[in-house]
Amino acid sequence: MRRFEVITGAGGRRTWSAEAKARILEETLLPGAVVSEVARFPPTCRVSSA
Repeated sequence: MRRFEVITGAGGRRTWSAEAKARILEETLLPGAVVSEVARFPPTCRVSSA
């Protein structure tokens, strides 16, 4: 039997500002970036190396 979680209500989806989306997109274009790793962490959790 498989187990799964159902997320209900407004808490299940993230909403991003246009600025945050642009930063995420830029990050995916960096050399060596892995899209799934970029997508895994929201911008507020990332540490900038610049």
